[in-house]
Amino acid sequence: MNRHPFAVLLASPIVVALGLGLLKGQASTSPVFEVASLRAHPISTGVYIRPWLPTFQCPPKRNCGILGNRFREDTVRLAELIVDAYGVKKFQIAGLPPWGESDVYDLEAKVAGEIPPTVDQVRLMLQAFLADRFQLRIHHETRLLPVYELFALNKGIKVVPAKGPCVVVPANEGHAARTLSDTEDPPLPWAFYVETLAISAHQPVIDKTGLEGGDGYCTENGVDPLRALSRGLGGAGSVFNAVEEAWGMKLEARKAPVDVIVIDKVEKPSEN
Repeated sequence: MNRHPFAVLLASPIVVALGLGLLKGQASTSPVFEVASLRAHPISTGVYIRPWLPTFQCPPKRNCGILGNRFREDTVRLAELIVDAYGVKKFQIAGLPPWGESDVYDLEAKVAGEIPPTVDQVRLMLQAFLADRFQLRIHHETRLLPVYELFALNKGIKVVPAKGPCVVVPANEGHAARTLSDTEDPPLPWAFYVETLAISAHQPVIDKTGLEGGDGYCTENGVDPLRALSRGLGGAGSVFNAVEEAWGMKLEARKAPVDVIVIDKVEKPSEN
């Protein structure tokens, strides 16, 4: 699966942005995978699990997302499969059984033909897969939930579109600086950083900065935004202060109506 080198600093699965929205319902006419293999993953101590981030194309040598006419997710939980299938965050899932965040699987699927599927097609295929293999049945509710809103400070945002690979390890003792290009990961959209911040803040974050998409972001001095944020979180650093100092932004507490997926039925799958 695709791993960002500093996502592990915040030590939790990362999920997609609210702005991606929900794909409603589970239509019987939805496209399906031609074949799909689901196996229990032999999890070991210290394994780092992160779901596929929709809109990412899988880079070489990685088992993540869409790669040609195949779709892969390694070391993935049911919670993360729902996240990917419906374009939600984990906090938008209600009624998940305990095993939905503990049992770990490897999923490999293939679509019919040789044409790579779109992200929306894969979402629908995942929905059909979950309905078939996990007997997943859901409905939607709107709930008022506490969130943080992320705003730009008046004195200016310190995160800008990348002009080149961000520095993740500064040069020292004769060693050259390491950049994100060294990791073979694709450019990261701004939503990735917002979701990582939400994990550190222990609460959903709704982005109000106006930053969107892009081919990656660095701080104004060329440092990876997560590296800059993690420095601010060192010791007893407050996430609020770290966001202000590293990103030129602020978090404000709010309550907001959120579309929630409520699980009505789900069962442990049998392999394949």
